[in-house]
Amino acid sequence: MRKGVMKKQRLRRQRVRRRKGWAIALLLLSVGVGTLGVQVTPLSAHSMPSPSTQSFQKIDQPLPLKATITLVGLGLLGLELWWFLGNHQRLKP
Repeated sequence: MRKGVMKKQRLRRQRVRRRKGWAIALLLLSVGVGTLGVQVTPLSAHSMPSPSTQSFQKIDQPLPLKATITLVGLGLLGLELWWFLGNHQRLKP
């Protein structure tokens, strides 16, 4: 009987490790996908508004960048919900 309990505990630990591995892989993938469309542009003195200007200027962003940021954010929210709500219920004996 003792061997059966030890085997179950070992299998449970392996599943937890796999889940952590998937979570880390998903996080790295989301960061990698999120940085694909990002372009760094140097700021020049002409592009900065003067202190006397009190209004904001609209900056157009490409649609794929907006979609990527939205999807990465939703993915991270889903990962957090899974981690805090779903993951702990399965680990309880």
